[in-house]
Amino acid sequence: MGHYNRSHEIFDLEKGDMQYLNHGSCANVYYNQDIIFKEYFPKTPIGCRISEEMFDILKTIIHPCFLNLFDIYGDFRFSESIKQEVFQVNSYTGKYYQDDYVNVLEECKDYILDNFRQLEKLIEIFTDNGIAIYDVKRDNIILRRNGMVMIDPDFFYKADLEKSLIADINCQELLNLFKRILQYAVKDLSKNLNLELLFRLYEELTDIEVSKDLDFTYEISKKLRYVNKPIDSLYQ
Repeated sequence: MGHYNRSHEIFDLEKGDMQYLNHGSCANVYYNQDIIFKEYFPKTPIGCRISEEMFDILKTIIHPCFLNLFDIYGDFRFSESIKQEVFQVNSYTGKYYQDDYVNVLEECKDYILDNFRQLEKLIEIFTDNGIAIYDVKRDNIILRRNGMVMIDPDFFYKADLEKSLIADINCQELLNLFKRILQYAVKDLSKNLNLELLFRLYEELTDIEVSKDLDFTYEISKKLRYVNKPIDSLYQ
């Protein structure tokens, strides 16, 4: 099946040596060793697809913790509301990252601290571009041995708000991401460790009031200052 970009160049999914990877509520995802191809379902609402404007902004953001975007594919349609043709995004390509399913509680604490320090810098870039992030969950973060990568920016949006308010929104989303990564780690470890103790550790680590003026990573580092690995806190 052929997919056309805005220059009418074709991406042929069947000839691209692509394999099915997974799907969410809005799209199927295919991959090879270098590329992911995300194809929205025909009935996926416009509000659940990355917009042309947002894609063009995000493509310029090159950061080790963010998906490297390549191109968008779709078709031009006439918009009755603005009385002109607009490009509807039906699919897009980006770099493929292999998930190593790292359990952050069992890794050296520097894994969390170094990655969230980088994610804080990424959040600042989003904020400077007027972008509010949304729907950042465990499925939308790749946990590699050599670092975390945020993917699936379908629900990111240009926020018509003051920069300080956008910063507060994004800082809260960063905390939500931290919580969801820890929830994944707790669930994984609960097969062999006491769930009550794990949940207590989770509550202790996530008891953070975030704001644009708070050094998020520093707050985490204070909670981990006496241990090498977060899981070590269970035995203190």
